[in-house]
Amino acid sequence: LELDDRFVAPLAALVGIPASAGYDAVESDARRLRAEIEDAAFAFVNAWFGNGAGVFICEDAHWFDEQTREFVTRAVQQLPPAVLTVVTSRDPLVVPRGSVVATVGLAPLEPADALALVRARTPEGAPTADLDRIVRRGDGIPLFLEELLRTSADGANTDPSPPGATTASGVPESLYEPLVARFNLSPNGSAVAAAAAVIGADADRGVLGIAADLSTAQTEDGLQALLDARIMQPTDFGADRFRFRHELLREVAYDLQPPTRRRAMHARVADALVNGAADTDAVEWQRVAGHYAAAGWVDDAVSAYDHAAERARRRGALSEARLLLTNALDLLLGEPTANAKREIALRLERGFVALTIEGHSSAQAATDYERCLELSLEIGACDEVYATLFAVWSYYSARAEFDRADELLSVLRGFGSDVPDMITALVEGAQGVVDFYRGNFAHAFEVFAQQKRTLGHASEVDVSRWWFVPTDPAAMIEVAGAFAALHAGDVGRVEQVVGNARTICGALPFPRGPFTLSSLLTLEAWIYVELGDFDSGMRVVDEIVEVSARYGFDSWAIVGATQRQVFEGLRILADGAAADNQRNLSALALTIGSYMAMWKMIDQWVFVTYYTTIQGVLHAAAGEPELARAAYDEASAIAARTGMYFYEAETLRHTARLETAVAARTERLRDALALAREQGSVLYELHAAADLAELGGVDDLAVAVAKFAPGVSFPALDAARDLLSRD
Repeated sequence: LELDDRFVAPLAALVGIPASAGYDAVESDARRLRAEIEDAAFAFVNAWFGNGAGVFICEDAHWFDEQTREFVTRAVQQLPPAVLTVVTSRDPLVVPRGSVVATVGLAPLEPADALALVRARTPEGAPTADLDRIVRRGDGIPLFLEELLRTSADGANTDPSPPGATTASGVPESLYEPLVARFNLSPNGSAVAAAAAVIGADADRGVLGIAADLSTAQTEDGLQALLDARIMQPTDFGADRFRFRHELLREVAYDLQPPTRRRAMHARVADALVNGAADTDAVEWQRVAGHYAAAGWVDDAVSAYDHAAERARRRGALSEARLLLTNALDLLLGEPTANAKREIALRLERGFVALTIEGHSSAQAATDYERCLELSLEIGACDEVYATLFAVWSYYSARAEFDRADELLSVLRGFGSDVPDMITALVEGAQGVVDFYRGNFAHAFEVFAQQKRTLGHASEVDVSRWWFVPTDPAAMIEVAGAFAALHAGDVGRVEQVVGNARTICGALPFPRGPFTLSSLLTLEAWIYVELGDFDSGMRVVDEIVEVSARYGFDSWAIVGATQRQVFEGLRILADGAAADNQRNLSALALTIGSYMAMWKMIDQWVFVTYYTTIQGVLHAAAGEPELARAAYDEASAIAARTGMYFYEAETLRHTARLETAVAARTERLRDALALAREQGSVLYELHAAADLAELGGVDDLAVAVAKFAPGVSFPALDAARDLLSRD
């Protein structure tokens, strides 16, 4: 069809062709991948029609999944006017709506029309009373009318039951026995019909033979008998696929089999679908899962649903993946003795999908993770438990619920010395991250230095079985170590450590590599701005925006947009241009407040204290001291509630600047200085000491400057040295 090459990868992902077949896999966030697949599929369908007229037929829309229904709606709206889209469905709710849609409801035939149909298919001279009786019994359904005509011609009684009486299949009792008789064509015909009924809407010739447990010749004989009797017919998908002429015929054929035989046949169908595929990616796992479930093979059905969910995730269908995992869990939990480790694995997957869809406010993710915790405490040390505790730790850390995060790390430590060295390093590294958020910079720096050697080998160990978090632990320990080095005054190491982290990200596969890079970039940009290098900080923000757009990472795009507002405001202040930009600074502060409201709404609290404090700084520079004080108070309140004190020394310092009385300002600045020293932040100690020096006395500033190596240089430190040299 001469489509652009960029459509190859998403179309291949859609139909399950693995990248090993010879194309570069799509590297996009799930939501963006879904959009790329839909665009590719639409381009493919559109290309078939070119500039000509045609008909796009979408049959049995009541069986379509959500993504397919959305695609059909798009086809209705966007295919060329010369292309007619025809959608058939038993459920009117799944049919597209709109001004370009004409809905045709196929109600039962009116008596007059039914009689016309019967007469058209009846030899002349047939008694009118017989025709009227057939019309009355047929309920206006063409299939019923035809079957009643046939049985009448054969001399069968068409009045065995009162009008309206039906079987469990929905087939009128007056028709059930005649239909059953039709399946008694031959042993082979009956076996093929039974197999086709189990297989589903349509059946492949090869799978029919396996399911029916017949030879090729026997299958062909039975299939031909069904075709001759107009019970089955070829589909439009080729000469090797067949379907019943009507769904009710399939239901009758299905009902005729004893339950034990049906279950055995479902199992054979599932096995045939798996064994007949060229590779795992080509298996229709959702269909297989349904057959294994009907066969009562729960373990195999759960595995198939898990495979189907993985396929759905890979093509961006997150809602479908969550539903499939729910189906797997429902089956598993229906067993008298459900496998706890398997339940944990499925809940971790579903929780991860829920977080991706809904963010850290997801109630389902919380429920799944809590249940995983409950099961973990009963099992003891194993890979599934490690994965649970780290995943739940990440969940609570992102919500700044550090007390809960501490509890989880304590459980991991409680397993003793039997755990792998990498687990111990991950535990201590995670503790270092929590210490950093709490403002315990000195201890965090020490932890990162101790665990770096072990975590440096993370790429040589399959940490994915323990680390069910999209960020890579080794890279994040590197960048967290860069921050710790910054606060410890070892500024010279920062650039080297960030470079190491970038190298790690570049070697990681999608999605972990790009996702970790996005996290790294947000911290790298902040480091540059903390050092007063706004040009480098803004370049990194541009990189965040580019990476977020390329991979569809919406959450990191929001972070990048927030940082742009923050850094732009701080650049204005660093340039000494606040007096000429008060209106602009006020607008930037309000925009940051809007972003913070969004962050809080999705329960993303990490770093909120920093951004809220900067919002106050911009309000203060804009001549809005009351708004500034409100922002500082809010930042301190969030810190007190969450224990997230990493920026509290700066919040106190900026609050002091609102004091008009020298004594009050000095007292608050000394509080900020004391906290910075207690936390081990040489950087924030320098800032507080510099503000105190403006009020007279440089002793504290001299102490702070002495903690930096002689070769270290950045604007705030250079200004302090200059002041000391003149004093």
